[in-house]
Amino acid sequence: MKPSFSRYDNNSINLGGDPLADKFIGIIGQYIPYQDIAISAQTNRPRIVFEENTGIAIIYSIDLLNEIIHDPKTVKQIEHLKKDFK
Repeated sequence: MKPSFSRYDNNSINLGGDPLADKFIGIIGQYIPYQDIAISAQTNRPRIVFEENTGIAIIYSIDLLNEIIHDPKTVKQIEHLKKDFK
């Protein structure tokens, strides 16, 4: 996930010069979809489900990912896995 080129600051739009531009900021872990179910007028049964992204998501920030990657328990597990796959 990357920040957008434009940013809304102090009631104005800043186009460019964004300090976060082109920097990795995190990973989308999961999102909450919206489902709209079409019901048959004849049978009153569901016929089709339309699914859209609501824009609500769980984001794992780069700070959290770095904390996990550099945690001693994670480092130990990675070393253990490397030995198993040699």
